[in-house]
Amino acid sequence: MLLAITVWLVPSRTTPQTDFWQKTTAPLKPVRAVTFNPTGDIFAGSSTGTPGQTGIMRSTDNGSTWSIPLNVNIPNVMALAVEPQGDIFVGAWGLGVFHSTDNGTTWTAVNNGLTDTLVVVLAVTPDSGHIFVGTYGGPYTFRGGIFRSKDKGNSWSRLKLRPVRDNYIWSLAVSPRGYIYVGGQKGVFRSMNDGKTWRRVRPSKLKSNAIWHLTIDANRSIYAASSFGIFRSTDQGKTWTKLSQLGHILSITVSSNGYIFVGVKEGVLQSTDNGNTWSQINSGLEGEVYSLVINSDGYLFAATTEGLYRSVQSLPTSQSLFQGGTITDEPPISFALHQNYPNPFNPTTTIEFELTEDALVTAKVYNTLGQEVASLAEREEFGEGTNELEFNASSLPSGVYYYRIVAEDVDGKGVVYSNVRKMILVK
Repeated sequence: MLLAITVWLVPSRTTPQTDFWQKTTAPLKPVRAVTFNPTGDIFAGSSTGTPGQTGIMRSTDNGSTWSIPLNVNIPNVMALAVEPQGDIFVGAWGLGVFHSTDNGTTWTAVNNGLTDTLVVVLAVTPDSGHIFVGTYGGPYTFRGGIFRSKDKGNSWSRLKLRPVRDNYIWSLAVSPRGYIYVGGQKGVFRSMNDGKTWRRVRPSKLKSNAIWHLTIDANRSIYAASSFGIFRSTDQGKTWTKLSQLGHILSITVSSNGYIFVGVKEGVLQSTDNGNTWSQINSGLEGEVYSLVINSDGYLFAATTEGLYRSVQSLPTSQSLFQGGTITDEPPISFALHQNYPNPFNPTTTIEFELTEDALVTAKVYNTLGQEVASLAEREEFGEGTNELEFNASSLPSGVYYYRIVAEDVDGKGVVYSNVRKMILVK
């Protein structure tokens, strides 16, 4: 794991200054994760917890007082998430996932099919309530990767991040439309069909970097934090702009007016000008910042090694201050066969296509004489959304080739889409 060490020079104060932060009375520390239920109750998870007590705390009065359920011990809390009906899920390192149906009073382990229990992150889709878990591939029996549950954690299935396998998942984010973004050791992946298929975003700057955190703001911009800086995409991950050189970032959140907040080992940094400049806002704050979240009242919460902190005042909400540029809405899915990339290529390339429905896909490669030289799929079922195939031409000579896909209806109603494109192999 790469760690970036940054030294910040803080000017001395010459005039009295009101603290930006106030510490809540949350009794356990360190705090790793924070979330809110639909009524505004706060849930905070500690990564250790006092012996005999759970690592989960709840406040129903905006952080003034806290209760700690004592019926179950859940140490090493790494992630918290709330599904649309208000059920709460906890991801614990080495223990898997726990589920509460009574606002955190009681918890039940729900690990059927969750073969890797080193849980790092949790995310829930806004409409279906499907739960996604990212796990860490340890050095022993754990493989790591992405798991999904469609039944509130009662059963889990492992998902395949094809064509690239990534067993070290650090971050998850879900867009308002339900697109799922995964940050791993090998870049950012996106699924537009509930995790059935995935594509890795193209920019090389993100492909080779571990993505420690992902977040999506109210304007649907995606923020990705790697060891080499913060990147933002306004077109669902197709293109990215680097916002800063900031190093190992543990959390990012964006207010409704476009202010960007990042949590680092040295505290919290804020940008009010679209990421061009950054300033520290550590007054009243102690500890390394693991997580930053904003509640519905506009208060910023920071989970740190020293406890849970809340901003003294709510954040400004004027939308006119946002300077993120034009936001491209999430496009409707249509049948399409895209140009392979890279092109020209040697010896491997990726072929991407989109389906409006599940289909049986046949994909073949031909030379200029019309002779078949490779079969990539033979009536193989692919899911609705964006799909990828990898073509390895190491055994073929340089030249022009054509790739063709035929998509058939899964119910036997015939061909629903077909197309052909040209590609160039250069050795």
